[in-house]
Amino acid sequence: MGNVKNLNAWSVLILTLILSVFVTPAMALNTAAAASSSASQSQIESQLSANRIEASANGEQLKSADKAGPGDVVEYRARYVNKGNSGVNSLVAVLPIPVGATYLDGTAKSTNAGTPQASLDGVSFAAMPLKRVIKAADGKEKQELVPYAEYRALRWNLGQLAAGKEALVSLRVRINPVVQTQAQTQSKADASLATK
Repeated sequence: MGNVKNLNAWSVLILTLILSVFVTPAMALNTAAAASSSASQSQIESQLSANRIEASANGEQLKSADKAGPGDVVEYRARYVNKGNSGVNSLVAVLPIPVGATYLDGTAKSTNAGTPQASLDGVSFAAMPLKRVIKAADGKEKQELVPYAEYRALRWNLGQLAAGKEALVSLRVRINPVVQTQAQTQSKADASLATK
């Protein structure tokens, strides 16, 4: 049960981190509008939610993500509303993917844009699926798909958002199993022997 308590604290920390990223324009993973008109970034209000997806007889139910654990699917959804009196151009939305979670292929959605771009570092983005060049055993270079577990952010180019309108983006991840290192396992074994 100790892992669940740590995971709950972890998910709250991740949600807090993501929320702070969304409201801090100076950070690399900002979601504010880059306006070519006189519209300011303060026109765009963003809201992030994280929900655990639970299958039921009636389809899917959204539950609080603070009770998510290894194997659970969590949906991150961002809503952007233009509170200004004029449109905002070149709106870009970025959803970070927490370390310890794997993006689920085909779950990226947007009301205003097509396929998002993906990133391994939250800074450089490219078309999905991401590919890389590796050296094979025979010394030749070959291209391979980057595993979704290595994706760290998705970005949508939403374009213009008219005054009073909203845009939504979302993605789903699966929380990875908690893997203990050999040192952690040995430490627990040593602690167990010390209490006997």
